[in-house]
Order: sequence, then C-alpha cells, then structure tokens
Amino acid sequence: MQAGTKDKGWWPIRDELAKEYGVLSYDRAGMGESDPVPLPRTISEFANDLHAVLLGAEVEKPYLLVGGSFGGLIVTHYAGIYPEDVSGIVLVDSTHPEHNQRTLEILPPETPAEPQALKNFRSLLWQETYTPLSTKEEEGLDFPASASLMRLAWDLGDIPLIVLTAGRDEWEAGFPVDVADRYERLWLDLQVELAARSTRHLQIIVEESGHCIHDEAPAAVLDAIRRIIKGGLT
Repeated sequence: MQAGTKDKGWWPIRDELAKEYGVLSYDRAGMGESDPVPLPRTISEFANDLHAVLLGAEVEKPYLLVGGSFGGLIVTHYAGIYPEDVSGIVLVDSTHPEHNQRTLEILPPETPAEPQALKNFRSLLWQETYTPLSTKEEEGLDFPASASLMRLAWDLGDIPLIVLTAGRDEWEAGFPVDVADRYERLWLDLQVELAARSTRHLQIIVEESGHCIHDEAPAAVLDAIRRIIKGGLT
C-alpha cells in the first residue's frame, strides 16, 4: 500500500523499495490527507494511530519500521509497546525523547543581549517542552504528558536497530558558535543513547548529510533498510 502525502521527500525511497517489498506510508492525523484531531496528543496516541493503520491495511507481521526526526519517536514507542510485531527499526536522525529538556540544560543563561537566533532556539524548545497548548508546532505532541510513557517503553530488547545520524548541522545566521558546538556534541550523545535501546544495534554517521537524510543521502536510508531485511548489522 502506498499513501502519505505530507512529506514527498520520502517518495523516491518509498517507490524504490516498492519494487522489491510491500511498503506502507501514511499521513499522521491532522496532516496531509488525514482527518484532524484535537491537540495536544500523547506519544501513545500517535503509536495507536500507527497500530490502527497497520491493522486496517492488513499488513502482514512482523513490520520493519522507519522513522525520521519526530517519526522516530513514534516508531520506537510503537516497538516498545508491540515488540512482537516488529522485525527491525531504522531511525533517520531521530529525535530523542529527552532532547528538548537536555538541550535547554546546556544553553547559557538567558540575557537580554543574546543573539536573536539563540533567543528563537530557546523559545521553540521551551514552548514544545513546557507549554504544548500554546505552541503552533503542527504535530501537537504533549511532551510533559508523554515523558513517562516514553520512559516505560524505552527498552527495545534485541529488535534489530540501525540509527542513521546526520554528520552536518545547519544554524540560523548569528547563532553562537560555542553553543552550536555544545549542542552538536549533545546530539551525538543522544543518538548513541537511541542506538543502545536495543542490544542489536548499529549507528552510522552520514557525514555528507544534514538533518534531512532522506532528501540529502537517500542511498544511506535504502542501504540501512535492506541491511535489516537481509539480517546484517555489521
């Protein structure tokens, strides 16, 4: 089954895989062609939507799940809840459940004179983490309500897991270099933590790509998916 209209950047990967395998992509609730839902929502509601889509489409188990950025939160939470349904996971520069809180902790104390780029970054993190009802972030994830849920579903056992991590970062003009360096180190640490969620894991740094690996280095995503399908993580 092929669906999913929100992020067309994934379509070439989807279409290439569909030559060999059954592929399902979908628009999350409130996005693309899917119906709107009340916001904010917990991570479990996102995972339950995915569960309903897979059952409704009568996709044969087990599933190989692929999630990029925010989607990584959903597929790993799904796997934590339904481990027997999952044959493998590929994370594409995925968000870590504690990303926002831990990033706020490494930022310098706020000052009236700080660069606007840093002010914007701090404001976005604060809104998404602590004030979900007031943020315009389109996913509408209620981070405070989801934190404990994500901790409970953290352990992925021995589900094969490949974590693709971007090798380049991009910053708004005027963002302090020292803060960017600190953040980039934290992001790598968080990616290592994501990989360690499974006892069978492999992390790959995609040196030539920024955050949107599926756009900038689609071959890396295709290779990771095929490696899990063929049973090789080395």
